[in-house]
Amino acid sequence: MPSPVAIAAGETIGYLGLVETPGSLTGGKKSKHQVHLEMFTQDPRLDDVLANKAGTKGGATYAKVPADLILHEKKSEEGKSRWVATKDKCQEALVESPKLEKDAAKQEWISVSSGKYVKKEQVELLSQHDWLKIGFKKVDGSGSDGYLDPDAPPTFFTDLVKSFDTDGNGELSSEEIQAALQNSSNADQLHKLIVKHPSEWYEKSSASSYQWLDKLMTKIGLPDFDQLVDHEKQRIDKLEWMQSAAKLTLEKEIWHVYPMAMLRNCVSNKPIIFPLKVKPENDIGKKWENKCWAADERNNAATFSYPRNNGRKHAARDLYTNPFEEVVAVSNGEVLQVASFYCQTHEITILHRTNDGREFIMRYGELAPDNIKVSVGDIVIQGQSLGYTGKLLQNGIPLVKINGSIVFMLHVEVYSCQSGSDLKKPLTNRGVRPYQRREDLVDAIDILKEGYHNTFGSVERENTARRPAAEWKTSAQGIAFIKAWESVEIKNGKHIPYNDSEDYCTIGYGHLIEKKRCEDISVPSRFVHGIDDKTALEIFSGDLSEFENSVARDVKIDLSQNEFDAFVSLLFNTGANFLSPILGKAPKLRQHIADRNYEGIAKEFLDITNGGEKGLVKRRKAENNMFLNNVYDSTH
Repeated sequence: MPSPVAIAAGETIGYLGLVETPGSLTGGKKSKHQVHLEMFTQDPRLDDVLANKAGTKGGATYAKVPADLILHEKKSEEGKSRWVATKDKCQEALVESPKLEKDAAKQEWISVSSGKYVKKEQVELLSQHDWLKIGFKKVDGSGSDGYLDPDAPPTFFTDLVKSFDTDGNGELSSEEIQAALQNSSNADQLHKLIVKHPSEWYEKSSASSYQWLDKLMTKIGLPDFDQLVDHEKQRIDKLEWMQSAAKLTLEKEIWHVYPMAMLRNCVSNKPIIFPLKVKPENDIGKKWENKCWAADERNNAATFSYPRNNGRKHAARDLYTNPFEEVVAVSNGEVLQVASFYCQTHEITILHRTNDGREFIMRYGELAPDNIKVSVGDIVIQGQSLGYTGKLLQNGIPLVKINGSIVFMLHVEVYSCQSGSDLKKPLTNRGVRPYQRREDLVDAIDILKEGYHNTFGSVERENTARRPAAEWKTSAQGIAFIKAWESVEIKNGKHIPYNDSEDYCTIGYGHLIEKKRCEDISVPSRFVHGIDDKTALEIFSGDLSEFENSVARDVKIDLSQNEFDAFVSLLFNTGANFLSPILGKAPKLRQHIADRNYEGIAKEFLDITNGGEKGLVKRRKAENNMFLNNVYDSTH
């Protein structure tokens, strides 16, 4: 361009280009649409940035774990946790968003892998701004032609090549390179390289840096190869731009950065992304929208809880796609299992830990079996390719078709880790009805919805629209939010009675036994010896229905799902009659409801804190955020 053009983030700047290359010396061509991304710099302050000389904080956090530390396991005894040393030692690792826990002696522990811990003081805590310490490396070893000098390659590359050379013959086969790059550690090292070399866009084909083309042509001596070289020179000449770019003074040799590594490190504040790079074909506005993945549960065959054969219910959300769409990791994590799945497909199970401290297991099911890109034990990073969507087959015949089209899909199951952050308890359990899955199975909708929003923008769902409160039920996200704010007391695997913050005798997930201390009452016989989690959840569900009915009775305006959930959470904490015109205690809030003043409602939430009680201040702020912004944040 003759002069610079200002653009804004998110603005359209063009479309994928058609790239055509010769197929072979005998003719033909290969073509594909693509965009080529390059990131480079010649800023003299690069070393200071990489070393974080400014001491910048914030963003994603990391724990740099040295090798040979003794690994510990967490044991629970009488409702208390303690950490016990194992005979195993850890390998050197970089753990993103490390999970910290504290024992009774206030010793802090960091989880470094599934169920394994080391002491906090043994590791170095870093931020995303500590570029060098988290693995980024500068390499200045290129020759004048842009290639590494084979007689004096940098030590980094010689060490890396040795680790790739599994048969030790001193040469790398294509199979060895492909196998090595399947290892996430090797790939991570390469992705974090910042390499100085001449750009291929700087000079035309007549420059000395391209003399190797003429030498190669002379060496091979084939007429057809001469034509191929001429084609390559034409390509080079058309793509030279650096010396003619408007208002740019670029040197021939510049530092090149792998774009995706830089972007991942800079935008890692998004804890969850969508597991597909494209919107599913069963999304609103797509060809199979009547099977929408984001519809209410039991709405259609792609949704959670939809009836299957023999009384079983669907344990997942299914994302329908065109053939072989790429599947990516929604967050950083560790691969727990790669195995055969239903009807000639495969599944990948990953323990994910997000940069905001959440932990969950995701099963990526019904993948094409021949293109799995990870192995058990691999550490994956957000956005890393895992494989491709597959199709269900029985005796070679596709099982799922819509209007004659074969449906490829990703089957997504999510587990809360309440039954463990490993697979000691298998995810599939035929004895647990109705899903035939482990007890900590949850609807994947909240994770998928969050990832969709972070990847594509707002989730297109009917539930974002307002409708009468009586038509709503608390969402899975709302249920998880309420449970997270309720204290629990567990001993020997059972919920036991305890006194809540008001000194009222309580059990399970906030179930009120009596408005007195447990020590001052005769605890009902069914609670004396505690209750199991199944019973606690059944009681919780009954309590929840009472508060849902109260919202429907006393909030006579239309609400969206998140607004309804916020009201239910408020009443779960304040009581079923809190908004009652006769027995209620919130005249200002009732007036805002009568006036349909939604902002006033959300603001009034902030004033219901029993005079500024710290825990209630935090909860009301979280409910306010849920009501106004559809953000479910139970961190406290």
